[in-house]
Amino acid sequence: MWCSQAAAHAKAPKPSVNPNAKRRDTIGMDRFDCAGALSIRVKPNPWADNLHLITITLGHKQGHVRYLDVGMPQEAYNYIKTQLHLTPGLIASQLAETFPDVTQAQVYSAWARLSETYWKKDNDPVVSARQLLEEDVRGADLWDLEVPEGVTAIAWGCRRISHKIGTKVLEIGLDATCEFPHFITDHS
Repeated sequence: MWCSQAAAHAKAPKPSVNPNAKRRDTIGMDRFDCAGALSIRVKPNPWADNLHLITITLGHKQGHVRYLDVGMPQEAYNYIKTQLHLTPGLIASQLAETFPDVTQAQVYSAWARLSETYWKKDNDPVVSARQLLEEDVRGADLWDLEVPEGVTAIAWGCRRISHKIGTKVLEIGLDATCEFPHFITDHS
């Protein structure tokens, strides 16, 4: 085993396959050339049949700052649990004063895991979305689409939103491969 802060054993960051991927908001650990290691070796004792020789070697050639746990404190996690009705950004800003080392990415990750019991109905995201929309008693209309082979699409309308928008907007769409929604407006 090695010291968790040993530079020689740090894993290199994996590059994203997506060139447009967002950078992760993580705190990197300080690394040192400390050669810190723990070795435990067990071998048969040549002088006694039922005994073993155990050699424990602990080495650390450079003192350095102690390891800082960058995990989320349990109190912050418990707070997120009680605030699932809020957005992760708002929760992160509320936690910032009490827990300055908790990042927005950590809050989002915890919020997504905790809140998925409310919205994740199936492991297949399209099946899950369909089931969730079918449960919406407040006015989501699920539409059947004809799409080309190999294309997966789901479409719905929300009456309570469409009444507020009026007749100026004909379609609002969001493509999973697109970074922004597109609007088709009536120019007449």
